[in-house]
Amino acid sequence: MSFPEIPADQSPEWSSLQSAAARIRHRIRDDGVLRHCDPAAVLAIEELGIELDGTRQWLDAAALDSLHAFARAQQLEARRDALLGGALVNHSERRAALHGALRSPKTASIVSGGQDVVPLVHATLARMRELADALHAGRLTGAGGTPITDIVNIGIGGSDLGPRLVCDALQDEAPDHLRVHFLSNVDGTGAARLMRKLRPAATLFIVSSKSFATRETRLNAKTLFAWCLASGLSASELQAQVFAVTARPAAAEEFGIAADNILPLWDWVGGRFSVWSAIGLPVALQLGYRKFEEMLAGAAAMDQHFAKAELEQNLPMRMALLAIWNGTVLNMPSHCAVAYDDRLRLFVDWLQQLEMESNGKGRTASGERLAYATSQVVWGGLGTNDQHAYFQLLREGTRETSIDLLCVQQPSHACAEHHVALLANARAQADALADRVGGRAGGNAVSVLSMKKFDPHMLGMLLSAFEHRTAMIGAALGINSFDQPGVELGKQMAAALEQA
Repeated sequence: MSFPEIPADQSPEWSSLQSAAARIRHRIRDDGVLRHCDPAAVLAIEELGIELDGTRQWLDAAALDSLHAFARAQQLEARRDALLGGALVNHSERRAALHGALRSPKTASIVSGGQDVVPLVHATLARMRELADALHAGRLTGAGGTPITDIVNIGIGGSDLGPRLVCDALQDEAPDHLRVHFLSNVDGTGAARLMRKLRPAATLFIVSSKSFATRETRLNAKTLFAWCLASGLSASELQAQVFAVTARPAAAEEFGIAADNILPLWDWVGGRFSVWSAIGLPVALQLGYRKFEEMLAGAAAMDQHFAKAELEQNLPMRMALLAIWNGTVLNMPSHCAVAYDDRLRLFVDWLQQLEMESNGKGRTASGERLAYATSQVVWGGLGTNDQHAYFQLLREGTRETSIDLLCVQQPSHACAEHHVALLANARAQADALADRVGGRAGGNAVSVLSMKKFDPHMLGMLLSAFEHRTAMIGAALGINSFDQPGVELGKQMAAALEQA
């Protein structure tokens, strides 16, 4: 089944949303602060260990009911089923968007284009397991049997941000003797710094590029490989230490990568949704395959919740509706995500690409210009650091912002006093950022996303929830969340300037 994009302002519930927004703004103007005390504002998914507290949103029970009616009018539940079932949802590129299949069990069957994609996924996962097991057992070595100490992932965008986030977030679960590095920017500074500290014979390289035509990735790989050869590695020794992840294996072979060292991608996996695929190879190599598998299981658990939970109790749906309410209906121009957990310090970098590359569009796939705001500008960082940077603006600035504060209830370290202080700051800032200051009524629209604990399983659930949130925002607003036509023009112009 294929669903066309339907602009939100063509929904029969659009006028109800506008009326609800006017009523909410009137209440805030008169009363100063709107505090939604209805129990429905807190969505606790106890079996998953996640709670979304929306009591500080600019929302009351009637407005939430209007959002649910809008979601049904836009057929979000049917669109969810189509997405998960392999329907053609990327209309401009005539493709499915099957990142959910990347964490599906072997027993599943997801057919797209007449082919069951699940066996393809699990064949690739088996190859990733082989490589990770061989590395951790000491069987995968560098030139002359040199033990591997460093892994370099060469990629950009979706081939970088997801695995970079996961490797950084879960580094405490990795063995001390393995270091993972990420090289993305075309600025030669990054390559030069790596060449100063790496030993070629002790380094594995992963070149990740769906098209294998990305200029930054090819140039970075070319530079590092030339350095390896100049440092004394033979061509065959280097080739044995280089792996590629791509949807164009012939292009990788032409670049000099051995066919046996190429892991596949597929056109139905978008880069920003691809950390679950072989793009996650650096994660599996750093942590060991079992930890990578735990992350996949967490994502699959969230997929099941997303697929089966009723609209009113569905976490990704609620997150999407809040984003639409704040960004499109209330017209808040930006969304700030602040993680009160150091392991999520790179979360907002990943979220920026996920949200803005997916939904930062002003037209439907058929080319119809949209007359309302779509993606918010996504920014943020790390609490409590950011309290000493831009929270002044959030507290007393002239524009309202929607805010997500992310926190973890159980620490994974023995520094109990630190964790008490951290959570106290998160709770205090949630209240402070939502309250009126200096005559500016209403404050900001704040949600607190609280996780019981943090491990690979929980990280998988978290990232999966935000993926589904993003897809449902696009579906509700009439946007194709799975293409990125605006990225291409700059590439073409840069290529022309290089050749000039």
